[in-house]
Amino acid sequence: PHVHIVVRGVDERGGDLVISRDYISNGMRERARELATRELGLRSDMDIYRAAAREVAQERFTGLDAALLREQQRSVDGVVHAGPVPADPFAKAQRELKLKRLAYLRDHGLATEYEGGRWQVSERAPETLRAMAQERRVSGALKPHLDAEQSRQGRLQDKDSLLRDGPVHGIVLDRGLADQLSGTEYVVIGGFDGRVHYASLSVHSERHLDSSARVGDTVTLRAYVPPAATSADKNVLKRLQDGVYDPARHLAEVRGWRRDSLPGGVTPEAYVEAHVRRLDALASRGHVAKLENGTYRVPADLPERLQGDPAMGRDKSRFVRLDVEGRGPLKRQSQLLARTWLDAELEAGRLEALRAQPARTRSQAQLLEALEARADRLVELRMAERTPRGVRLIQGFAAAMRERELAEASRRLAAQYGQPVDLDTARRFRGRVVAIEPLPSGPHAVVVSGGAFALVPAKDGLQRQLGRDVALHLPKDASLRQSFQQVRLRFAAMDMLGKDHTLGLGRS
Repeated sequence: PHVHIVVRGVDERGGDLVISRDYISNGMRERARELATRELGLRSDMDIYRAAAREVAQERFTGLDAALLREQQRSVDGVVHAGPVPADPFAKAQRELKLKRLAYLRDHGLATEYEGGRWQVSERAPETLRAMAQERRVSGALKPHLDAEQSRQGRLQDKDSLLRDGPVHGIVLDRGLADQLSGTEYVVIGGFDGRVHYASLSVHSERHLDSSARVGDTVTLRAYVPPAATSADKNVLKRLQDGVYDPARHLAEVRGWRRDSLPGGVTPEAYVEAHVRRLDALASRGHVAKLENGTYRVPADLPERLQGDPAMGRDKSRFVRLDVEGRGPLKRQSQLLARTWLDAELEAGRLEALRAQPARTRSQAQLLEALEARADRLVELRMAERTPRGVRLIQGFAAAMRERELAEASRRLAAQYGQPVDLDTARRFRGRVVAIEPLPSGPHAVVVSGGAFALVPAKDGLQRQLGRDVALHLPKDASLRQSFQQVRLRFAAMDMLGKDHTLGLGRS
């Protein structure tokens, strides 16, 4: 039995409650022990013995193991000595527990017994025992899903295995807390490869998603290595004048922004200082040059240089990433009037490959059923045709399906917002962002002006402009009929523009 205590990070005056890192990690625990001892008294010998006895055969790194390793480190010859049998009954019982645990470690190849009651515990014992405990937890979590999926293979995935073996595609079968103390979550995926996969997620795994993956969603699990160039590098490159970045000029620009436009509510000074620290780090690696007046000379090909010369320890920053390919049941995804991941599977011949398999897991059977339904839907829409070799999508399928998706959404929203504007034709539009509309291809902003509206992808920061007036500009050769991921849309929040700065957007 234990309790969790949540402490609000505000003091009695409403300011930030600042607690030293050492007190949080150690001091609070020591204080709790003092209070518990004051109320309950010291633990009896029997309490200590019973607690140690429970650890003798546990498949994890225990307090007994930690005590054995400490004794081994303090020993002159680097071994654990059994010693003579003591006369004191309690000491004798403790010695028996120690020998039983050493025998358990020996049976698992983690300890060696020498003559004369001398033992040596392996240095890899802590890591191995923790891995054994995790494997046991994972096996328990996978067992019911292996039975339900009718699969014989369960796999524990992490960033290293995903980087080595490639991504995993499948359906989320379960998710929950892997560690109550840290809040780390796990996810169980019924893979389309016939296996059931278990992975622990970090705080970064779903940070890029609008909402976390839910049970029933179709996902891809992969190892993600962040790009060598950061967002700060990109911001600096946008503000170069004759190849030089001026922090003072950048600060003057940021001071003109709305305060809530800054990330995390930081001050303009702190925001620009973060860019300066990044440039100082790059200067120490020889990628940029710091000039005497406090400015920096930055090469235009900085991202390419960083890609070829990544920082030390960059591989350590990789993590398990979870991408949602489709929301909800596969049956519903097969009927969407939009380009889906199922279309790419059809184009790759996955339907024919699944048909040829003699045995299929539950997730594979659901995928086969969804692919059949998707093929029927596309043939009905005249977006594909069945051939002896499989399903063939029409030429220009992506653009045609994207156009249908936008047209259907525009018809649905016209009753509420008025006449839809084709930004591919108009190229420019000004209005207020009144809503973020979820479409199959991703969230879209509804920008309204008078009795007209434009429907555009809510990306590149546009999703944060809800309730504000913006000016939209579709760059040359760009088209909203392209895929949601590829289209780049320029916009400017009108309350940030000076009277003499129109960014070439014209007048409404």
